[in-house]
Amino acid sequence: MTVLPLHHSAAATEVLNGWKPVEAAKALESSELDLEIPANLTVPQFLFDSRHFARLDHYPDAPWIVDSVSGRPVARDELRDRTRALAQAISVRYDIGRDENPVVCVISVNHVDYPTTVWASHLLGAAVFTTNPAFTAEEFALQFSAAKPSLFFVQQEVLATVREAATACGIQSDRIIVFNAAPNASIPEAADKAPLTIQELVNIGLDSDPSSFREHRLAAGEGKTKTAILFPSSGTTGVPKLISVSHYAFIANVLQAAVYNAGTAKETIPVARRRYRPGDVSLAVLPFFHILGLLINLHHALYSGMTVVIAPKFSLGATVKTIEKHKITHLLLVPPMVVLFTKKLGVDVPELRSVRMVSVAGAPLNNDLVTRFSQSIPQSVIGQIYGMTEAGALTAPSLTAQVATPGEGATSASVGKLLPGVVWKVIRADGGLAERGEKGELWVKTPSMAAGYHQNLESWADTFVDGWLRSGDEVYLNDSDEMFVVQRLKDFMKVKGFRVNPEELESQLLKHADVADCCVVPIPDEFSGELPKAFVVLTQDARSRIGTDAAQSEKLQAALIQFIAEHKVTYKHLGGGIEFLDVIPKTASGKILRRLLRDSKPAQA
Repeated sequence: MTVLPLHHSAAATEVLNGWKPVEAAKALESSELDLEIPANLTVPQFLFDSRHFARLDHYPDAPWIVDSVSGRPVARDELRDRTRALAQAISVRYDIGRDENPVVCVISVNHVDYPTTVWASHLLGAAVFTTNPAFTAEEFALQFSAAKPSLFFVQQEVLATVREAATACGIQSDRIIVFNAAPNASIPEAADKAPLTIQELVNIGLDSDPSSFREHRLAAGEGKTKTAILFPSSGTTGVPKLISVSHYAFIANVLQAAVYNAGTAKETIPVARRRYRPGDVSLAVLPFFHILGLLINLHHALYSGMTVVIAPKFSLGATVKTIEKHKITHLLLVPPMVVLFTKKLGVDVPELRSVRMVSVAGAPLNNDLVTRFSQSIPQSVIGQIYGMTEAGALTAPSLTAQVATPGEGATSASVGKLLPGVVWKVIRADGGLAERGEKGELWVKTPSMAAGYHQNLESWADTFVDGWLRSGDEVYLNDSDEMFVVQRLKDFMKVKGFRVNPEELESQLLKHADVADCCVVPIPDEFSGELPKAFVVLTQDARSRIGTDAAQSEKLQAALIQFIAEHKVTYKHLGGGIEFLDVIPKTASGKILRRLLRDSKPAQA
């Protein structure tokens, strides 16, 4: 098997020494060719049918996925047949394949049929919009208006909320299909009014004439422009945007991780010693509506010949039991999950001894947590993955380190090394190129770059400069090419691994009759990483009503916290509390000086 070299891990030095944009563009084009990324395949065609030098096949008797709730294994052929049957039934009943650029919305916790809905939609030529089932009807309605989905796959528990949002957007309820309920689960409505289930559609497809369905095929190069997934993002301004990830970009990121796992041309890693390999078992507990959950935890694991145990959600007790029961070898976690592991479990936990690899993503993991976690699970490699929805995974844990390298001058441990095909540079605050070890903003180009914000090209242009994606993160690289995140330079915050846009919460607060002005900033939190805190200037009427009465002040603070909770998903709630001020500090041009509020404690109003 031929294994190509890791492109641009060595070229990083050249970038630091002053690569010009045109040379970077040539390097990117070269890396795309060397990675052998297909530009005419949809994601399921790539996963089920394609061959590649970095691909590893499953053992013949190993299932592709396992339902952690029922324990039911699903083999490759069953997955493929089920996917095709669902696509065939949809094409007959809903004519999705005849629409121009159709969008299918998937709203659910992790479920064994989640990938089936995604792949079936792709076989019909539809883009898939994934979103958080915990959102409110108001939040769903904003996203539906932007994505304009023509069909929905929805978990039973949020059916009423989705219907409310769909009705507000003029969407017919018969376009909603529900995931199969868990055994003995109660159905929320009479059977004659219940929507179709995925299983019912699969049965329709299996009973149909196979020759009546032809899956969607891409033209040469179309994979670079055809949207595969629409991921919601808080972005940097306004309401959540929809990031369009093409089939090519999605596939490219899987291949970047797979090639990195294989080693280099000079030092190819034998399959038996690779980090990801056939016979391994990965636990998919990160949500599939997040890019790392869907791309790395599911697709990359399957492409590496691994079995994926799909869990609906994370709870420490259930997760530990699942790890022990299924002999999980690989975990992909976010920092709040690691906090629970370190606080609730002891040293060298017997139930975790099957785990060989832990990757942490979503937000930087501080050095202390890495050390504490390594004591609970000493046999495992512990590393971090750095990425963003706009570009997918950009780094992977060092292939030579057992535990992520502690940061020098940074509170977080190393986020690993840049994946093959990533071209990068670090820009200092003065605009110059940083030297090795110098701090600056990370700028990247990568084959896994998203195509843009769906129907919002203006905002996308603000994120890019001459084709470079500005990460908004201050980083530095050490002599071993390991990257460390120092701080975020953009305004958005990370709460439990989810991006939260402060302007979205500020916009909601300003709708309250007692709020004259406000600013939301992140505050540190060991469990969540960060929590939103609001600084609020009250209207004159509210000030007069409260006066100097501390009890009335606390009552209004609680009312404003509840006001956000009624309109926003849980992780956007004001967990950092509310502080009243006389004035929000701003520049002469009116821009909020968030750093002043984030870094110092203003006087009470």
